[in-house]
Amino acid sequence: MRNSECPPPFFAFLLVIFISTFLLSLSHGLRDSIGENQILRDGDTLVSESGIFVLGFFNGNNINIEGRTTKTMYLGLWYNFSTDTVVWVANRENPITKSFAALQLNEKGCLNILQSKNPNMINGTNDVDVVWSSNSRILVENTKFTNQTVAKLSNSGNLRVTNGGLIWHSFDYPT
Repeated sequence: MRNSECPPPFFAFLLVIFISTFLLSLSHGLRDSIGENQILRDGDTLVSESGIFVLGFFNGNNINIEGRTTKTMYLGLWYNFSTDTVVWVANRENPITKSFAALQLNEKGCLNILQSKNPNMINGTNDVDVVWSSNSRILVENTKFTNQTVAKLSNSGNLRVTNGGLIWHSFDYPT
């Protein structure tokens, strides 16, 4: 009578194939860019196509504002395998101190980090502060752009805003 157990090397091989397929399917559904007037909310991330880099919001140290301890948040880039290794921070000089945050790419090609006490901050509320801005813009004089403006996280870890050409990128502002 034959033993029906799988030999350990064969089982290990099948396990590696299964895990690899599962991880690939997870990363396939992730987005690496946002378009005009789209937002990336706190809790959402952009993941580079290679899966190596992640852009999103992360918690910083608590600070004291007007006698109250306040949590802080930042928008940054980190390695997907280690959230402890942040490689770039957008708003390092001006942390988010309100409850809700979002990154928005406006129609002029400018990235803005917004904060509010209101979770519906993008939907017409007046209680919104701009914490950080890329201060970039599409120069439209004598220029015809045919492409949609997009902010995309590249495989090199560079956040790039493009519209047929480069408008802004994070590599110009190292941390």
